[in-house]
Amino acid sequence: MTHKHALFRSVVTACLCCGRPVEFEFKSASDHVVCEPCTGHIGDAPSRQHQREREHTRWWQQYETHLLTEHGREMSDLRAEHAEGVARLKTDLTTARTFAAALESSVKDGFKLHNPVVATWLDEEAIKEADQRTEKARNYINHLHRVLWRVDEQHHVPEDAPEDVCRCGVAADECPTFRALDQVREKLYKWEREELERLKKGWQHNLPKEHPEVPKYDHSDWRRPA
Repeated sequence: MTHKHALFRSVVTACLCCGRPVEFEFKSASDHVVCEPCTGHIGDAPSRQHQREREHTRWWQQYETHLLTEHGREMSDLRAEHAEGVARLKTDLTTARTFAAALESSVKDGFKLHNPVVATWLDEEAIKEADQRTEKARNYINHLHRVLWRVDEQHHVPEDAPEDVCRCGVAADECPTFRALDQVREKLYKWEREELERLKKGWQHNLPKEHPEVPKYDHSDWRRPA
């Protein structure tokens, strides 16, 4: 059986035996897409089949542990970077706003004293700017909720689960992502319920397009946020 992968360069693809993502370097289109460890248990003999099942199970458990460890490390790094970034941003914004407010106040006061038309225009602009800031904040919050909803889809306890097992397959109390979501899950589900109500009334909503309820009610042609 031939394959269509690129030749003479590193390619990461799933092993056709164990299914794990493995790095290959194919020399010809007829090369087997089977990783080196799997070559030791290929065959139809019952002993080979049992060996294959045992080794695949062990490898996938090790691979899952590796992924969870890497995910935890990445989440920790991201939280630390985010906290540092937010702190720097707050400091910069405070400094910039203090300076800008003082300068803007000085300029506006000068205009208002000499021209009532300019004073009215400046007041209207201030209202518009406040509305725009509110809209930007609302869009950011909705985007954040969509991201959290997608994560929760993979890390919650399904209603038909026999035990408290996260959808990812790990016990809920041992899944770091499940535990992290516990802090915001109540607010997330409240947001989801409110957006579902808007969806069912035919109003514009902010649910992710892959939400299972969206295809049932949303038949509009306006673009929802991703």
